[in-house]
Amino acid sequence: MKDRKYLVLFLLTIFFFSCKKDNKLVLQDNYLGNETTGKTAIDIYLNTQFVKPYNIDVKYKWDQSLFDQQYVLVPPQETNIMPFMEGVKQAWLDPYNAETGSDVFMKIYTPKQIILSGSAEINTDGTEVLGEASGGLTILLTNVNGTDLKDVGAVTQLVHVINHEFTHILNQKKVIPIEYAKVSAGDYSGNWATAKEIPLQLGFISAYARDKYTEDIAEMVSWMLTWGKDGYEAYLNKTIIDPTDPAKKRLIPDPAYAAGIAKMRQKEAIVVDYFKKNFNIDFYSLQTRVHASIAAISN
Repeated sequence: MKDRKYLVLFLLTIFFFSCKKDNKLVLQDNYLGNETTGKTAIDIYLNTQFVKPYNIDVKYKWDQSLFDQQYVLVPPQETNIMPFMEGVKQAWLDPYNAETGSDVFMKIYTPKQIILSGSAEINTDGTEVLGEASGGLTILLTNVNGTDLKDVGAVTQLVHVINHEFTHILNQKKVIPIEYAKVSAGDYSGNWATAKEIPLQLGFISAYARDKYTEDIAEMVSWMLTWGKDGYEAYLNKTIIDPTDPAKKRLIPDPAYAAGIAKMRQKEAIVVDYFKKNFNIDFYSLQTRVHASIAAISN
């Protein structure tokens, strides 16, 4: 890959110096057409909100070498970049800063690079990759062009994705407790996308959580934060009509979910303890702040 990149640079150098002096090399938008040279409003915003305080380099100018070559992707539209990253800031940086009382925690634990793609990575099974965390240093966020920040569903998805990927970053800094992997040992499956089982009955917060225990805890953390306490409890609240009730009005917990909910409670307790012991963070308080960001972003 490096040799190929050097070759391209070499050929571009030859081309540039072989042109007449009055010819200008016109770069495309995000390196695909009509790019504005020099510092733009986007660059100034990203430098102020991400580079200076956290040393996070946000890559939005298109460079295909930064992405998995199996996917056909498009660049983020420039008009979408600042609103999208403001959403990321409100969904992720602001809640952690408010909870920890300063920006010190995020200066230590944030990745040093965020890479943006305008479209999502579509797998052959139809699933979408909306984010990836790599090596504790990089987060890839896709579907920038398809994220409508006035739509609560789209904002909910963004809040979930950035907090999912940041959980991976935290897990790479502080190891996941071995007890977590044991709770659902034997129920993880690489075929999660086509599995027929109901996730909650097996003790999972989502279908994707069944992929492996590292994805399980990232899903657990991110969905609990995104849904908030009430939303999370609603997910666990599966009921049926009490068969012993003559009036058929009384609801009781659905016994089909009892074992799965018990596993969810075990995982919840481990997550809360993990955040407290490793980062001195009150997870339930953070949960309230992150969930509140959905309304703040979409309004």
